[in-house]
Amino acid sequence: MFANSGVKNGILLGIVYLVYSQVCYMINPKWILNAVAFFGYVLIIFFMYRSAVEEKRNNEGFLSFGEALKATFTTYVIGTFFYASYIYLMFNVFDPSLQDTMREVSLETAEYFANLAGGNEEQMDLVHDQLEDQEFQMSFSLSFLNYLIGLIFPGFVLALVISAITKKVNDGDTLDS
Repeated sequence: MFANSGVKNGILLGIVYLVYSQVCYMINPKWILNAVAFFGYVLIIFFMYRSAVEEKRNNEGFLSFGEALKATFTTYVIGTFFYASYIYLMFNVFDPSLQDTMREVSLETAEYFANLAGGNEEQMDLVHDQLEDQEFQMSFSLSFLNYLIGLIFPGFVLALVISAITKKVNDGDTLDS
């Protein structure tokens, strides 16, 4: 159906990521903010690797670093675009109360780390007050900016690593000096 393994795997990643995220959201809306992230990276790495392996198979067992990078990064760009769009729509259209959920998760996380660091009650109250006053909106510009930053790290970095692992150069094609 798709000749380009990066596009195909990017679309598959996007669909699987959305389904997984929605299931997590339906079980507990807080999960969309924390549990999804960990397993989401597992999905991303799996589909990026799969894209490179398919590209290698299409090239008779050989894959240059550049071809691998193109396939893996394309997979990341498309798959995470699906997810970024989903998050924007969830926060702004389908469930705006997720902003309050994000504040609640941020408070719980801050309290956890403050306790680990041995923070006193006064410091924890200060952090709590700051988070209570903070806006937790997911505007289009913020969503898009987060997506663009994510393209560089971790996206491009993951693509570089996976491409280096999966490349296989045809030694018979090298030129002798």
